[in-house]
This record gives sequence, structure tokens and C-alpha cells, in this order.
Amino acid sequence: MKRYLRLLPWLFLLSLAVSFSGCLSSGGPPAPVGEIPAVVSFPESVGIDVSQAIGGGAGAGAALKGLSTPKIQTLDDFSDIISLGPITFNAFNFLLDGFLGPLADLQVPVSPTVKTFEGPMTFAPEVVVTVKIDFSDFDLDGDGATEGCTGCTCPLGCAPQAAECPSQAPVGDLRPVCYRIWLRDVGRTEFVRFSAGRIDRYATRDDPATPVDEKNAGNGSFRLGVTTGEATAPENLAFGVIYEHRDDADPAFKSTEFFVQDQGFHPETGEPTQDLVHADVQQESPRPGLGKETLKKSVKLDMRSEPDPEEGPGIVQYIGGFLDDFDFWSGTFNLQETDGSPRLSGENVCARISTGLEAPRQNCLDLGIDVGGEEFLRPAQPSDVAFPADFPATPTF
Repeated sequence: MKRYLRLLPWLFLLSLAVSFSGCLSSGGPPAPVGEIPAVVSFPESVGIDVSQAIGGGAGAGAALKGLSTPKIQTLDDFSDIISLGPITFNAFNFLLDGFLGPLADLQVPVSPTVKTFEGPMTFAPEVVVTVKIDFSDFDLDGDGATEGCTGCTCPLGCAPQAAECPSQAPVGDLRPVCYRIWLRDVGRTEFVRFSAGRIDRYATRDDPATPVDEKNAGNGSFRLGVTTGEATAPENLAFGVIYEHRDDADPAFKSTEFFVQDQGFHPETGEPTQDLVHADVQQESPRPGLGKETLKKSVKLDMRSEPDPEEGPGIVQYIGGFLDDFDFWSGTFNLQETDGSPRLSGENVCARISTGLEAPRQNCLDLGIDVGGEEFLRPAQPSDVAFPADFPATPTF
């Protein structure tokens, strides 16, 4: 939640200097400076705190279960609806964090000479796998052009043109760092594809010696996919993620958009199942004049399950807006079966988070959180999570 706090004292002093010496210099403010870590800092999480809107809801599963009958067309208590988007976002972020955490623990030097890496990666004390990472430039988004990455772990350039990688540099000089990661599981001899992505700004770790939390996921995008479960009934879980948690113009801004494809089998019938999820969460500074510091959050969700779940709708569309430290939520939602049969919907609802009871819409308008005019997200597609064609099935080295 706290971004660029280490830079705030510096920015404050800079503003004083500009105030006193503006007449002495006609130049503009200096370009923002980006920190460059000593080791590659993959984000350990791309989550955003949306706990304020969970309120009195019983959770996503309970909300869907409670809406499992097609007879329900209206609501008096919006608690479960309010929490549906935030809890679903948190649930998939929790799954993703289980894979990002081990990556963030890797100790890969940031250097113009480090272009590949091979070493152990620990998921648990008894689960230590081997990874190979190729940092060369490649085509991540499939548009026919490479991403413009340096080709090594240094965001300024690689050897022999660059001899060293400093600890900081002007943001405008930083280039992306690409990676393709293959994983060899415990007891296996072959490597399989695990993740491919682009780091636009390195993540920042918290400094325990300071009183503030400097942790920040940075900016970038990636695809990540794993197969778990038994060979006779595997579960394929794949993510496509775009995250921007560092904005030099607005230190409060964070954005995480992800796509998920979860394929498996029904535990009783053996029938194939699939969940396709598209979520987009934004955090930003609120409108001025609220009287206290807070953060504005918005959550959008499109989730489609096949076949229709036994409890709950097959299609969930959700838009919610709220402020930390305030008790109001604005939302639009649509729950229906995959064949289009309606379950429940609402548009521009304003409600209290603590009670779930509807409130006059003017409350949400006054707070600047009204979602009127917002559109639902498009449904996720398998192509949103598929590994790029420029990601070979076997390691490049």
C-alpha cells in the first residue's frame, strides 16, 4: 500500500529547493530516478488490498451458494454481492502467490554479464526444483516483434557494451528485462515451461531498518502455467498478468489485471470442468476534499464456469468501487446461467459495506465512487493465458 515512501523525504526536500531557487534556474525538475537491485527482484505478489469491501460478506462461495436458486431476483442485503469481487480476486491472487514467492526468493545477480541462470528454487523444504532462466529478448505478446529487452539482468544494457550495472539510473534510461523460465520437478529428468514475462520496473523489497514498508511489485507482465494433480485427472492452471504498481506521477496508483484458466475434472462425475476469469483492480488517489487520507479502489470481474456449477451461477459479472476508511460501496452486477437465464442483477447500487443495506445513490456520487457508465470486462479467452510461440518447450541452453 505504501509506494515510493523512501523517495518522499527526497521529494519534499527537492520541492523546498525548487521553491527557494526557482529564480536561479530555468530548467524543469530532474527526471525521476529508478532503483536497480543487486539481485533480480521478481514480484512476490501482484495483489492489491481490497479488504475494505469484504465487509460483512460470507465470502464468494457463500455468496454464490446463497444465490443458487433461479427464484432469487431481488436482494435486501448486498453484503455477499459486495464481497464477491474482492474475495474472488484475493482467492486467485493467493494461488498465484504460491508460485511467485519462490521466484522472488531466487538469488540471480543483476549484471551486464548474466544472460542465463540455472539453480534450485524452493516451494517447500521438501520440494526443491531446478529452474533454467533465459534473459534474452523475445516476443511475449505475439505481435511479431521482440519486447526491446536488454538481453541480460541489467536494465541499462549488457556486456560488452556495458561494463557494470549501477544501483540507480534515470527512469527514462531503464529498459525492460525479459525472462523465460523452465522448471524440472522433483524426481523428473525433463524441463517444462513455467513462466515467461517482461519486467519493466524491478520490484522493491522492504528495508527492515526503516519504519515504513517500501515493498512494491514494480511493473511488468507475464504468463505462468502449471499442471498439478494425478496423471489420470490433471488440473491445468494458467495465468496471464499485467501489473503496474509503480507510477512516478502518482505514488498511490496500482493496477493489476489478470486472466486465469483453471481446467480440471469433477471429483465425482469425472466430467471436465473449466473456469475462465478476467479481473482488473485499480488503486488511485481519491478526489480532493474528503477530509482525510484514503485510497480509492475499483474491482472488476468476469468469471465463467463450465458446466454450470451445482451451486451458483455460471456467469458472474461485477463492478465495484469504494474508498478505504469509508463505509460505502457502489456496484453493478449480473449473475446468470451460461445459457443466458437470469439469476440476479443490479445497476449503480449504493450500499453500506458494514450492513449490506442499500443507501441513497447520492452518498456514492459525493464520494466519487459511483460506477455509473462503467462497462463490464470482456470474458477471458484461452489465448489470454497461453504461452507465447516464442517460448520453446525445452530450454534454450
